[in-house]
Amino acid sequence: MNRLTRITCFLLVLLPLTALADARTERQKTRLQTTIMNANLPLAYRINALRELHADEFVNGRIDRSFCVWDPLGRAGPIFATVSDQTVRSLHYGIALDVRAYQDEELLLTDLKERRCDAALLRGNRVYEFNRFAATVEAVGAVPDLTHLKILMQVVANSRTAPRLEENGFTVLGIASLGESYLFAADNKASDVDAFRDQPLAVVAHDESLQAIAQQFSSETNVLIMPELIQGFTGGTIPVMMAPLAVYPVMAGQLSSPISIFAYPVAQSTVHLVGHSDRFPTGLAQLLREDFLFMFDAYQRRVEQERSAIPATSWKVVNTESREQFDREWSALRDELLHKGLYDESMLTLQKRVRCRLAPNAQECQS
Repeated sequence: MNRLTRITCFLLVLLPLTALADARTERQKTRLQTTIMNANLPLAYRINALRELHADEFVNGRIDRSFCVWDPLGRAGPIFATVSDQTVRSLHYGIALDVRAYQDEELLLTDLKERRCDAALLRGNRVYEFNRFAATVEAVGAVPDLTHLKILMQVVANSRTAPRLEENGFTVLGIASLGESYLFAADNKASDVDAFRDQPLAVVAHDESLQAIAQQFSSETNVLIMPELIQGFTGGTIPVMMAPLAVYPVMAGQLSSPISIFAYPVAQSTVHLVGHSDRFPTGLAQLLREDFLFMFDAYQRRVEQERSAIPATSWKVVNTESREQFDREWSALRDELLHKGLYDESMLTLQKRVRCRLAPNAQECQS
């Protein structure tokens, strides 16, 4: 047997063994990934599987990641404080977070896209370009209150939903409530929301849902970035606006008198943690989403703390007739924005299932 023949025979023997080893390695990876994604297993088992599967990414027992956080009040704001609290919990998963505050949302988006941030906490209305399914959480009138939102977040945090949260190189790592969006009037004596129909109305920029509602509600709308919106409203040049409740603590110190807030939420206002998929593989992303769900009530307590600072006399009742009219208008608007390509149909379907679970006798649930 010549030398070439011996080498050939050796390779023929080696190749099946190599293939077997590769298959065994893939089975091990699959087993570890399955363990990580199984919420019924003890968390310690899942974290150990995560460390084993991604051992090459752990340095000195941890993974370093940067979180960039939008908060209109910067490091002093409640949104930044919420994420700062997460730094301690994240160490439990082996993640060491470098948390940075941004008041300029455009700069935050640029830094995320250019990879100066591994992940960024963004307002939900800025997430459409990263993940339409997640951003549609803020669809007009689709999530009436926090009970609905919490059930929806339980579904979003389920491992079976994970594929829908990964898109175009980004993954949604968690969603938290900022309260809701409402119609605000500078006149504290205002009592009838319909009295403001067709009056000039300002709306926060980069929120296509609110802009669509504003155009439906008024024939004259003005779209402004948040600092301009707040400055105009507190300065008296904007009498009526539609905006997230989160603007109140920002403008509270600038208000010279109580305002009116019509107590029928137009849409949910949320923040989403969006990260680069290659920096947050599926298993790690899943654990972070479950952590967001675990902290849902704690995050909401912060929102309620901010809400409690609003004088009770500022909240105005919206009568049943007006509510029913809004429901009809908003349902039609959801369909319109779906067909225009803004909303994700599967999220709208999921939201309807939650609404019908909590209000099975509603007209929309009869068909």
